[in-house]
Amino acid sequence: MANEIKNLEMAAHKARRQLWNGESVSHIAKGPDLIFSEALQSINEAGTGVEDLISLETGDVRTVPGDLVITGDLTVGGAQSASGVFADPVEFEDTALFDAAATFAAVAALGAAGFTMAAIARTATADGLTTGTIASGPTLQFIAVTSAGANNIIVLPAPTTGSIVVLHVAATGFELRTSAPATVAINGGTDTAAESAIAAGSTVVMICATATAWKGLQLATNGDITKVEVAAN
Repeated sequence: MANEIKNLEMAAHKARRQLWNGESVSHIAKGPDLIFSEALQSINEAGTGVEDLISLETGDVRTVPGDLVITGDLTVGGAQSASGVFADPVEFEDTALFDAAATFAAVAALGAAGFTMAAIARTATADGLTTGTIASGPTLQFIAVTSAGANNIIVLPAPTTGSIVVLHVAATGFELRTSAPATVAINGGTDTAAESAIAAGSTVVMICATATAWKGLQLATNGDITKVEVAAN
């Protein structure tokens, strides 16, 4: 272990010297005690802050043999690319940001590797509150609805233009409302307590067309397609 620490110190010293000489540092030997999210840094030349001793050149390649899990924000800068084929799933637990000039050539392969959207369980309630309200979330959500009565209510998330909510209910239907029934419409209908009846066994697709309008269609148990009832009191 003493030799490993000494080798690490020597590598850090070399990287520090390269940094002070204005050279790019693309690699530094790591000891076994370094863990993910750690960084080797040095005081900058001006003495006003720190500099990372590790940086990647444009042509550098890094291979992740198994699952890649990003627990913080991932930013790919302009004119950079993240490409290749992922044989295992890639999971983003926070935000992945890609500048306008960046490319992500592996999107198709990523989808083929198994990009799965988990179902979110919601239970209709008498007033649509608590478990009856769908939280604002990703652009596409699949909601598995449970309802104890046809008059119980599910409330759509606050409108975000372009978002899509798919709902499926099995044994008992429910009433569907927007987050602001008097001003945010379902298929053009608004009122103080406007709602649309959803039948048992239906699969509903709701699309947020504007900040004040949801448009919806529904599939019956046999797959027949109709529009969602215009919301009304």
